[in-house]
Amino acid sequence: GILAPTNTSLLNIFLSENSSDWRFTPFWIKPDNGKYTFRCFHKYEATEESDPFYSYLVPMIRISEMYMIASETSTDGPTRAKYFNTFRNHRNLGNVREWDVNYYLEKEWKKEFYGEGQLFFWYKRNKKTEMQSATDQYGLVSVKLSNYVLPIPDAESQYN
Repeated sequence: GILAPTNTSLLNIFLSENSSDWRFTPFWIKPDNGKYTFRCFHKYEATEESDPFYSYLVPMIRISEMYMIASETSTDGPTRAKYFNTFRNHRNLGNVREWDVNYYLEKEWKKEFYGEGQLFFWYKRNKKTEMQSATDQYGLVSVKLSNYVLPIPDAESQYN
């Protein structure tokens, strides 16, 4: 079995606003069975022209993440919109108004870091107690704030 969103949920995330988002086509494939599959293991795949070592690299932080964090944490509305729209323009998406930035931030975190686990930190930072279900396009999943605090492994506290 594979844990994957329904086609409708996936299309709502990526194509609800604009069908020209550059992140959809290269990372999602639709095989003969008709169910979209995330190409997560191909995301950083080395091309024939590149150094084969590239396929072993995992980014610590990307410039796209820095733009979204800068937008999220800025207290000045026009500055927030400037950072966020710079990020969106590089994804072939149009500008949003400064008062709409919060609404679009969650959507962009979902699209930009799909399958990487970074959305967990966004949810934790923003104290989200409800999130979109991965299997039901209209469903929400409740989360306790205490679930964001991971337990310390026994091996790390054993000799302290």
